[in-house]
Amino acid sequence: MATHDYRSITTFPAIRTFKPSNTFDVIEIPSQVSRIQVGSSAACFVCTDKSDNDTITAIDNFASVPANNLLTIHLGRGSSRNSQIQVALTSASSTTEVTIILEEM
Repeated sequence: MATHDYRSITTFPAIRTFKPSNTFDVIEIPSQVSRIQVGSSAACFVCTDKSDNDTITAIDNFASVPANNLLTIHLGRGSSRNSQIQVALTSASSTTEVTIILEEM
């Protein structure tokens, strides 16, 4: 599992891309962000639950994002706000990138 820490970003909207590992990658979200969009040219999974086991089959609650689409997540506020999400491709690929759009609404 890789961690992509975007908490130091201060200008929004911000677009970031990365090549995910073969398991769920953790995305650390800046505190100013209230909406995040996730997508890829390949189908991917997005999970908001934290898990000790980072394999796709061990996580029950995830959204499947079809290829060439974006999933929009509106984050909570205060103590209900999630500070990270997890992202994985539905099948391993060394060339496919995931795009993250961070927005302050």
